[in-house]
Order: sequence, then C-alpha cells, then structure tokens
Amino acid sequence: MTESYATLVARRSVFVREATGLTRQISAIDSLSMSLSGMGLLFAFNFVVFASAFYPDANPIGIALFGLLLNLPSVGVYTLMAIAMPRTGGDYVWVSRVTNPLIGFAVNLTLTSITLAFVGSGTTEAVQWAFGEMFYDLGKI
Repeated sequence: MTESYATLVARRSVFVREATGLTRQISAIDSLSMSLSGMGLLFAFNFVVFASAFYPDANPIGIALFGLLLNLPSVGVYTLMAIAMPRTGGDYVWVSRVTNPLIGFAVNLTLTSITLAFVGSGTTEAVQWAFGEMFYDLGKI
C-alpha cells in the first residue's frame, strides 16, 4: 500500500535525532520575560525610586516606559527566535543561522567578553561598597 506524499511529509519529523529527549519547556511568555529582565528592564524600574531624588522635575515612570518601548523590538526578535527554534537557542545559534557562523562567533565572543568584564568589576564593587557597609552595620548592631 502506497502512501501519499502529503502523508509522508506530515509523518516525517522535523529533527533527525529524536533520542535526546529534549523538549520545549519555555513558552513565548517565559522567553519574553527573560529577554526583558536580561536587558536591564528591572534596573530601569529601580531607577524610578532614585530618579526623584536626583532629578526632581523628571518623570521617572515615563522614562522607564520609554526605555521599555526602546527594548521591545529586540525583545520581540528574541521571542520570535525562541519560538522558531525551540530546541536550540542563544545568540550564537540565532545569529549564525540568520547571517553567518563567523558573525555569530564574533557576536558571542563580544557578549562573553562584556559579561566577563562586568562580572570582574561588579565583584570588586560589591565587596567594596556592599559587603563592607553591611559588615560595618552588623558590627554596630
């Protein structure tokens, strides 16, 4: 009994190797929220608290919403890529499949370097400005 071409295409799986057991666990809403929080949106809303002290005439909520609007296009692209490629992901995979593997490597190397530089400087600032003050206050108590 021969099957039609449409039945064979419908039955054929998208991925060659199904034995890994990897399944899609992140929904579009999860991807959207992770992209927004990874881009510093929470920092923008923390800025709302301090902006009134530093800039009395500014509108801190408007500034945070304006920053959200600026982030939405790139967050939308990240969300669409997470939907389109549910079993793979990350900047290297997305950029290398959309443009070129060499460009994907360069983008990922740049992001990794920036992250490592931030972690290195953030650690010393946390020890100097946060932990020192915390232990000083604990000692006074």
